[in-house]
Amino acid sequence: NHTSDECEWFIKSVQNDPEYRDFYIWHPGKNNSLAPPTNWISVFRGSMWTWNEQRQAYYLHQFHAKQPDLNYDNPKVREAMKNVLRYWVRKGVAGFRVDAVPHIYEVAADADGNWPDEPRNPNVQDAEDYEYLQHIYTTNQPGTLDVVYELREVLKELDEELGGDEHVLLSEAYAPINTLMLYYGNGTADGAQIPFNFELISNVNKDSTAYDYSNLIYNWLDNMPAGGVANWVLGNHDQSRIGTRLGEDRIDLINIMLKTLPGISVTYQGEEIGMTDVWISWEETVDPQGCQSNPDEYERLTRDPVRTPFQWNDEHKAGFTEGEKTWLPLAEDYKLVNVKRERGIANSHLNIYKQLQLLRATQTMREGDAEVKPISENVLGIKRFLSGERTYIVLLNLHDDVETINLNSAFSELTSELEYVLVTAKSIRRKGDKVYADTIALMPKEAIVLATIA
Repeated sequence: NHTSDECEWFIKSVQNDPEYRDFYIWHPGKNNSLAPPTNWISVFRGSMWTWNEQRQAYYLHQFHAKQPDLNYDNPKVREAMKNVLRYWVRKGVAGFRVDAVPHIYEVAADADGNWPDEPRNPNVQDAEDYEYLQHIYTTNQPGTLDVVYELREVLKELDEELGGDEHVLLSEAYAPINTLMLYYGNGTADGAQIPFNFELISNVNKDSTAYDYSNLIYNWLDNMPAGGVANWVLGNHDQSRIGTRLGEDRIDLINIMLKTLPGISVTYQGEEIGMTDVWISWEETVDPQGCQSNPDEYERLTRDPVRTPFQWNDEHKAGFTEGEKTWLPLAEDYKLVNVKRERGIANSHLNIYKQLQLLRATQTMREGDAEVKPISENVLGIKRFLSGERTYIVLLNLHDDVETINLNSAFSELTSELEYVLVTAKSIRRKGDKVYADTIALMPKEAIVLATIA
């Protein structure tokens, strides 16, 4: 939705270059005064408008002042962005993650070129905070989906031109479920193959039950259009890490769930080795969302704690760099939580993750059906099955009680005995052990994968 203010396009727009004058959104000020055109608040706090002395006008930026918004009402802008896709696909990229899609458009200006103020959110009192207003005019506007459809059409043209694998479009949008489903397409135009599914990351917490998880999973599956492929997200660069948000003792459990649900699993780097949030002082904070607040508020807003250097080993700067300084400080636990160490521990987070990758390569996981069921308030079950292939049963004990499960009461067409094909450090059984389907014990926060025996 934006470029840098150092981009050549913006520099030329500031200079009123005829070709680029309307590449961005400009306004002379409310009633031709020096007041901002509207009360709109930036995601990064403060006004969404910044005065440019050279052009003698305000420009719009839904995010940082150094990130001026492109004017997608200008056909030349849309074509320029399509050319960006064409350039990189011809260079060999596999696809694109389209960030912050709901912010592409604002409501159309009136006949005089003015926009309406947004209404107050009475629950927030900080007038600089993004949530101080209800963003009914600056997010999820109708034209947004058309841009997604146009970008997908460009990729389809390139698929035909270049052959090979289909190029992928991932769209990032926090929006109502009915809107998100339209990101797949509208029945006439195709959209993103992967509209990020933030149902789980946005709504589950340490107290969530198996019923909560099941409802959120089916909220996506039941609304997804025919031919769509589901995707599952529980970690990203904007949210606390899984181990911090849901508990370090659920890291393997969450990764097992993500990797065995039907469709695409999305992993944020570091979650496969169990990295957690790092506390970062006000002085060390670099995230604009935190920096544009104050020492009392920044911890609520900054995303830096989840963006610290990846931990490769227990050596200098965790193997991330040979330099003396990193953009953000390292986690204090990097000598224990790192790739090198976890490679040598049988049931480490990393090795569990690698086993899951192999499991996902099986025909049942790639092509089979799925049944997700809360077996009890604490235990979520996932059945993956395909005619002629082994059936897999995933059991996730979300809480702190020992649970005993009779799988025959939960799922049909199982063999009387099942085999453990994946266990974690919490398990008292070993991979390859056999168990009767009617008496399965789960330790607190344990997650296992069982398979039928021919």
